[in-house]
Amino acid sequence: MVSICSSISSPSPLSPISAVAVYYLCGLAFMSLIMFLLGFVALAPYASSALFLVWNCGYQLTVGPSAYVLVGEVSSTRLRAKRVALARNAYNLSLLVNYFVGPYILNPTKGNWKGKTGFLTGGIIIFFWIWAWFRLSETKKTGLLRS
Repeated sequence: MVSICSSISSPSPLSPISAVAVYYLCGLAFMSLIMFLLGFVALAPYASSALFLVWNCGYQLTVGPSAYVLVGEVSSTRLRAKRVALARNAYNLSLLVNYFVGPYILNPTKGNWKGKTGFLTGGIIIFFWIWAWFRLSETKKTGLLRS
């Protein structure tokens, strides 16, 4: 249901008033805030579950769909296929790291971080927000037709 709502409310790549970078930055700020709140309420399991659902909705409405639009629109036509391939490989590499590190951190006999993993992921999201603030190109009034 959240994915359907995000598809309907996400910025259209053909819309002349869509500022994808604004959606992306606001989404990263929202996700980082929720992750730090998750870290602070790690002792109340139901509160952290509810906050994670809110975080997931924020991701599905902002950063999730915007990332696909940004990867396709930021680069020139000649470099678009290479950039999409590089972005996809970077995403797969980050998933690989997450698949190996995540279970260790959450395991009660190993890391036992529980909800305090929100501090780690919130810090990582802040790093990406700072990168996006300085390096992310605005795609407003640009589209797939430019070369």
